[in-house]
Amino acid sequence: MNIVRISWKNIWRNKLRSSIVIGAIAVGILSGTYCVAIILGMIQGRVDDAIHKEVGHIQMHNPRFVTNYETQYTVSNVSDKRAEIQQITQVKSVAAHTVSHIQLSTGYTGSGALVTGIHPEREKEISDIYTCLWNSTGTYFEEDMYMPVLLSKEIAENLLLDYYRIDSSFFVTCAHIPDSVTGKLQSTKIYRSKTDFLQYVKSTLSSELLERYKTDFLNAALFFKTGKKISYSILSKDKEVQNGICKIAGVYKTSNSMFDARNIFMLDSDLRSLLHIETDKTHEIQLVLNDTENVPNVMSQLQSLYPNLEIRSWKELKPDAGMQADLMNMYGIIFIIIILGALGFGIVNTMLMVVLERVKEIGMLMAIGMNKKRVYSMIMFETVLLCLIGAAIGMVGGYYLIQATASGIDISSLAQGLESVGYAPVLYPQLDVLFFVQVSVLTIITGILAALYPAYKAIKYNPADAIRSDV
Repeated sequence: MNIVRISWKNIWRNKLRSSIVIGAIAVGILSGTYCVAIILGMIQGRVDDAIHKEVGHIQMHNPRFVTNYETQYTVSNVSDKRAEIQQITQVKSVAAHTVSHIQLSTGYTGSGALVTGIHPEREKEISDIYTCLWNSTGTYFEEDMYMPVLLSKEIAENLLLDYYRIDSSFFVTCAHIPDSVTGKLQSTKIYRSKTDFLQYVKSTLSSELLERYKTDFLNAALFFKTGKKISYSILSKDKEVQNGICKIAGVYKTSNSMFDARNIFMLDSDLRSLLHIETDKTHEIQLVLNDTENVPNVMSQLQSLYPNLEIRSWKELKPDAGMQADLMNMYGIIFIIIILGALGFGIVNTMLMVVLERVKEIGMLMAIGMNKKRVYSMIMFETVLLCLIGAAIGMVGGYYLIQATASGIDISSLAQGLESVGYAPVLYPQLDVLFFVQVSVLTIITGILAALYPAYKAIKYNPADAIRSDV
């Protein structure tokens, strides 16, 4: 304890130098902590979206269905299976889906998609898609209409169902643009295409202003008409082509443009009718659990209950998100190790200066009886204490910075690039307590490693030579 007290006092003999070292460590740890929080927040957001908007925690299929989504390969006795699965304590909700490929077309173009038949109210228990209506366009199957379909914004645009208009909502969305610019846009016409709308804007504004605000204008003017008819073509389980008309009930948009480009939703009863699927058969059973950590245990139980079904976890269904989730903690540790490694060289240099400045003092201490072990420990404790003080300040600063931005950091300017790989354009920094414990341990290790050479150099002095030294 005396050595620790002496080491603490030695740190503050040169307040400026110690403060600079502590400040450098604090800034490094604070920056590293916050960057890691952003990275982990992005990854966790991707994982949450994959589970709660795309695939759930676990899916069950006929093994032959997953090869090519052929509608004749179904899971039987769905009602009994749902009741059995719901009895598993870790299971929160279970839903059955009919699934098939469908071809959509308008008078302008066509687009293929994967259509999922759902029970809207039951689906709300396992999926957050109902919260993703784009600009409140339409409803989540709440309006009574013939053959309603929920399209993604991406597919709706591919089908050239996009319209553009300048109304009150346009000016609200473009509130950040100077009135001298938006004030010139007063057209009451509805434009049938993006090209027509941009031609109007170009005729009203200069080319420079158009290029600067083009994306803002397009996003603000874009809308879709619900109730609009779309032709479809789908193959039933009997290999019969079913053609008809469906209507847009709503338009959704998630943070994963790859998912949006492929998926649409219909009422389960409508899709069953088209595919000629019996009431107690389905293509997919999807589960959401109370806790993601329970996935392996529930998977094991399901495989015992239904050995003839293909049972896959969200990590298998979304391997990109699964890989990142597995590496999540490793990202943070590697990042902090790099920062502490860089800081370590500066700490070594500082402690060498400390030892060289105190050659006579160290010689005197050894001459009056302080053994080399205690001298070594003194230098070691000084270094570790410097590191811990800096790390503590950095972690506290990082924690409060994370709390200050916990409501989200909007990076909509990068939305297109982020959404193309499944990430939301809003960042929610987050870290758990374990990370701060790991940083503390790594800081102590860094301090010990950084002190090894300076402490070794200190105990190599001969007391008599050190006392006579002019250093």
